Amino acid sequence: HLFYKRNSLTKFCVAILFSGAIRLLLAYKSTQISFGIGADLGAMVYQKSLYQPYSVHISRNSSEIISGISMKIDGVMAQILTPIITIITSSILLITIIIVVFLIQPNAAASTFLGLGMIYILVVYVTRERIKKNSINISRTSNEVITLLQESLGAIRDVIIDGNQENFCKEFKDVNAKLRSSQANNQFIGISPRYFIEAVSITIFAIVSAFYIIASNINAFALSTLAVIAFGMQRMLPIMQQIYNSWISLKGSSTIFLDVLFLLNQPMPEVYFLNDDPINFSKSIDFSEVFFRYENDTPWVLKNINLCIPKGSKIGIIGISGSGKSTFLDVLMGLLSISSGHIKIDGVIVTPKNIKSWQRRIAHVPQSIYLADKTIAENIAFGFPVDEIDYSRVRMVATQAKLDSLIASLEKGFDTRVGERGSLLSGGQRQRIGLARALYKRADLIILDEATSSLDDSTENAIMETINSLDKNITLLIVAHRTSTLTSCDIIYQIGDAEINRCVKI
Repeated sequence: HLFYKRNSLTKFCVAILFSGAIRLLLAYKSTQISFGIGADLGAMVYQKSLYQPYSVHISRNSSEIISGISMKIDGVMAQILTPIITIITSSILLITIIIVVFLIQPNAAASTFLGLGMIYILVVYVTRERIKKNSINISRTSNEVITLLQESLGAIRDVIIDGNQENFCKEFKDVNAKLRSSQANNQFIGISPRYFIEAVSITIFAIVSAFYIIASNINAFALSTLAVIAFGMQRMLPIMQQIYNSWISLKGSSTIFLDVLFLLNQPMPEVYFLNDDPINFSKSIDFSEVFFRYENDTPWVLKNINLCIPKGSKIGIIGISGSGKSTFLDVLMGLLSISSGHIKIDGVIVTPKNIKSWQRRIAHVPQSIYLADKTIAENIAFGFPVDEIDYSRVRMVATQAKLDSLIASLEKGFDTRVGERGSLLSGGQRQRIGLARALYKRADLIILDEATSSLDDSTENAIMETINSLDKNITLLIVAHRTSTLTSCDIIYQIGDAEINRCVKI
């Protein structure tokens, strides 16, 4: 007898430990699957977004992408993938319990399951519209939060000078409160039925028990029925609550899921799947009757552009704001597709098959250089993995860009971090790093898009002296407001009324 009791205890303990191990393994695998899929989704959204044409990027707010990757992918993992796995596993457990209970007492099993099920169906029907509304609010306010953060932190200098911190704080508080309120409402809707159903179930169980007692009909069948109902409620209720809560999570995150699907469904431009035909630039760039406009029903931004840019020349571009200078540069760099006409490099028409090869020969130095919060060397070799940076070339182009004095004055030299957007450097130093970045690329064509317009005269003159001392084989295209900046140019083109209407020989 003692052996039998010990054997039963051993089996019981083993069964409990085995059950715990299975549940732990299930939780581990579910988490790994959910976050693994989330990692893949994030990488796919980032890739498809980054490969979109320039025209797509300038037509939408970057906060949509940032929110999609940083917040909405997390939402999909926590509120879509995990609940789906929970629903599947809980449904399997629920079916198993129903079968076991049904084998013991069919009527009690059916009434218990149908009773609990009908209550949850009623709750779903009552709350579905509220959950849908909260889902839309969560998606919209998530984008608004990211946008507000970008605007306030991106213009922090102006915010401090203007003393607008309180305005931004108030706006953030309002938007964030709407986001958290919608999230809280969904969470409450998800957990609240359990307390209601528990109270109703216990009340019904008490009434049924009292009925048997009052009727003095306590027999083996009645006791087994009550036991089965109690067991069914105890086991089914938590599982059905898990399924319901997971459904609420799915429904409440449906809009976020659709946003992520939209980003995933972005078409990959065919140009990235074509064989890259090489293109040489040793003679000239020729525009032949080039027209461009953004939409078919919008005015021409460029029309009937005909010009020649010889290899190794210095070309100046002037024109008032809105005249089309930046569009001309974007067309030249292949960022925007022309409406009609041809752009030829050494007589070869630029096409989707050779556009990547052409772009590799171009470096762009804008008015506001983007510098990452990394080292000077990493910013010069921007976009290259750290272990692939050619430090000998970094030093060479830094010398060409006249960064020697800056590097020599820094304790860590090229390993000095520049701060977010180069906040620890002066404007002239940032522009020199931008120029060094262009040289590091070994570009044949360097485009200076008002690169010195925000600098003082002495700094601008110093930068222009550096530019003028570059290798004579490098073709320079310099966009500026002031003709004094373009005195060293071979030719100056003036853009106005969507045309290049004047050519001045210096």
